Amino acid sequence: MAPEACIVTDASGKIREANRAAVELLNISDEHLIGKPLVVFVASEERWQFRNEPNRKRAGDRIQDWKVHLQPRGGEPFEAMLTVSVVRDGEGRPTSRRWMLRQTGTREPIQIAHQTNNDAKSLDSAMQVYAKGEIIPLNPQSIWQVDQGLVKLTTICQTGEEVLVGLLGDQMLFGASLTALKTYQATAMSKQVKLVEISLAEIASNPNLAQTFFEQINRRLKQTELLLAIFAKRRVPDRLQHLLLLLQQEIGEFHSEGTRLKVRLTHEDFANACSTTRVTMTRLLLRLQQEGKIAFDCDRHLILKYGCF
Repeated sequence: MAPEACIVTDASGKIREANRAAVELLNISDEHLIGKPLVVFVASEERWQFRNEPNRKRAGDRIQDWKVHLQPRGGEPFEAMLTVSVVRDGEGRPTSRRWMLRQTGTREPIQIAHQTNNDAKSLDSAMQVYAKGEIIPLNPQSIWQVDQGLVKLTTICQTGEEVLVGLLGDQMLFGASLTALKTYQATAMSKQVKLVEISLAEIASNPNLAQTFFEQINRRLKQTELLLAIFAKRRVPDRLQHLLLLLQQEIGEFHSEGTRLKVRLTHEDFANACSTTRVTMTRLLLRLQQEGKIAFDCDRHLILKYGCF
C-alpha cells in the first residue's frame, strides 16, 4: 500500500515538511513546496472557505473526513479527504498542524516536471506582498484579508495627528468599503505582509464566504471597541497599559519570559496609538523596563513579562 501523503504546516498554514507522497500528489518538487502556503494548492473557488473552515469545524484538536478539491501543479483539481491534527506547545498554544491527504477523486496522470522560477511565482498569484512601511492601496470594489503579517489602519484627526484605528493580524479584513472615514490609510507593519484580495461581487454571491467574513468583521468590531476604550483613558500610562494588553491578545506569542509581540513596533508607533509624543512614550517604556514589567529580545521585539499584565 502506498504511503499516505503527509504535510506539516506552521500555525499560519505555511508548509514546513512534506513526505514524498505529498510531493507526488501535488506534483511539485519538495524544494519549491516547503515555505508555500498550503492554501495555494486548493482549488481557487474553495480557498476562502479553506482558510477559515478549521475554526468552524474543529472538534477538539482534530478534523476528520474534510472533503476538499486540491489543485496539483500543472494538473486538474481532484477531490481529496483531509485529516488535520493541531500540535500545541506546553502553554496550550497551537504551533503547527499535521495534514494527512488522501485522494478520493480521479484525475489524469501527470508527471512531476522541472519547475522554473516563473512557475513558482504563479503559485502565489492569489496573493500580494508588501514590505514594512509600504502603503497598501484600497480598492472600493474589493476587500483585503491578511494572510501573514500585521497591517496598521490609521486616520488623521483635525489637529493633523495620526490616530490608530486598527491593528490587523492573520485572517482579519480591511478595505475602503469597511469604513466611513474620509481619511483612511493601511500600512504594512511587519517585514513581509501577505494579503489576498477578493471582490465584493464574489462575497455577495457566496453565502458561505459572506458568513465567514461576518465572523471576521465581528472580530474587527470588538477590537475597535477596545481601541475606543484605550483612547478614553485620561492618563497616558493607562492608555499604554491597555494597549499592551490588546497587543498581547492580537499579536502575542509564547516566550520563555512571558508574551513576545510578533511584530517589532517603534516608540513612534506606540506614541501614535496612545495619542501622545514619542518622547513621552520613550520615557514610559523605559520606566516599565526598569520596573521589570517588559523586556526586549535581540531583535528589539517587546516582551510582556509573566504576571505583570
